[in-house]
Amino acid sequence: MSPISLKRISLALGLVLAFAGSIAWVVGSRRQREVDQMMQSPAQISRIVIRAVQMWQADNPGCPNLRQLQDAKVLDSAFAADRWGSSSLIECGTETIKVHSLGPDRQLDTADDVLVSQRK
Repeated sequence: MSPISLKRISLALGLVLAFAGSIAWVVGSRRQREVDQMMQSPAQISRIVIRAVQMWQADNPGCPNLRQLQDAKVLDSAFAADRWGSSSLIECGTETIKVHSLGPDRQLDTADDVLVSQRK
């Protein structure tokens, strides 16, 4: 092969790798934005906690706390607190699971609370 052909192949390969890296960066950035948006939503985090409670209850009686959900590896610690840093509060009734986010004032039962409830 001539030196010019090797240079062309090297250049083409470099462009392909750069393009692939750009695509990976865009996809990774988009995924990170989706995760960031989800983390911004207390209601979405509450739904994730409810799903973790359901998974935990499939193997255990009672109502778990956040630590139990994390220890059982059904809830990532990133979802244990709302965006204001307050821990989610879990309430298990006979027919529903409720998760409270305290909101920016970090006080229970105030106007800025987010409460998500789901039937078992």
